[in-house]
Amino acid sequence: MDIRKLKSVIIGEKLYLCHPDQFDDPFEGSLSKRNHMRVREEAWQADDTVPYEARDQKRRLQYRGGMRISCWHRNDAESLAMWSHYGGGSNSIAIRTTAGDLRQSLEEPSAVDIVHVEYGDIVEGDQNDSVYAAYWRKDDSFAFEDEVRAITFRGLGADTDDPKGCLITVDP
Repeated sequence: MDIRKLKSVIIGEKLYLCHPDQFDDPFEGSLSKRNHMRVREEAWQADDTVPYEARDQKRRLQYRGGMRISCWHRNDAESLAMWSHYGGGSNSIAIRTTAGDLRQSLEEPSAVDIVHVEYGDIVEGDQNDSVYAAYWRKDDSFAFEDEVRAITFRGLGADTDDPKGCLITVDP
């Protein structure tokens, strides 16, 4: 976390949750290939008058527009990989907390889910996918992050606020 974000948390009592498009992971929020086919079959059985791809793409984009996420590293030890990838240079700082303390710091804890990210084969895996759950699953190649996420869903079409993210109130 850079100094600007730290000041926002401590002085402004605000935590920034960003839109998933701000992440480096090209599979962020994606269904696995196997589950994509399963959902496709279920959709055809439910309504074969509208092409599945059109329904699924619209639904995913609507949900994606409302997702806001803050990522936290949960290892007990520091990680050179994390500092190198996310540190942002010499002006970075790490906040040590627990998932429970993070939840307690939220002004509206019921509006934010605190979840441990699950890692697996995102392409061929057989996870029980939902549009929402796809944001707390990541490919094995990101397992070094050992991540906890604060996730909020701002509603369908919620890009009326800053399309890159939102601030939520915390008590640091």
